[in-house]
Amino acid sequence: MVGKKRKNSDSSYSEPGKTGTEQAFITNALRAGGSNQFMSLKNKSVNSEIDHFIGLGDVSRIIINSKRSLKKVSAAELYKISNYLNNKYNCFKIDKALNRKKGQIQLEDYHLKKYMVEYWEEKTEDGKTVGEHVGKNIRRMKKEGGLYKEVGQYIEEHVVDKFNKSSGRSSSCFH
Repeated sequence: MVGKKRKNSDSSYSEPGKTGTEQAFITNALRAGGSNQFMSLKNKSVNSEIDHFIGLGDVSRIIINSKRSLKKVSAAELYKISNYLNNKYNCFKIDKALNRKKGQIQLEDYHLKKYMVEYWEEKTEDGKTVGEHVGKNIRRMKKEGGLYKEVGQYIEEHVVDKFNKSSGRSSSCFH
């Protein structure tokens, strides 16, 4: 499978040559900061579950592929990142079928799938869109500096900006 990304059991992708052990460790560490905070969408589904829009496995992959050595990533940094990923601005109650389909695509390709664009533009219980909440959360993460900023910049560039470009919006519309 040289040159191709492979699917891990947590519906995320690891880079070629990675065993998945590092990624599983980081994903579990990011899960440790979990909470029961989530937002419901206005169009509620009977058969729903809580989804991390920006997946924990995707963020662990970003960290592994970052410029930092994993030996220099502290537990405190992972915990703080987990607080951003596990809060109500990244966790939404969505249809189980959508969550399964979402798990089959890479974070960087979300904007290419119509169902993901619809999810991004879906209104939450407070009247804002999922994209507005996710974008604001990522901008808050970037203000922290260090690893948070690096992860936030990657997500903003590969997710937020791509959604905004595909919908004809500028990235400033979510600032």
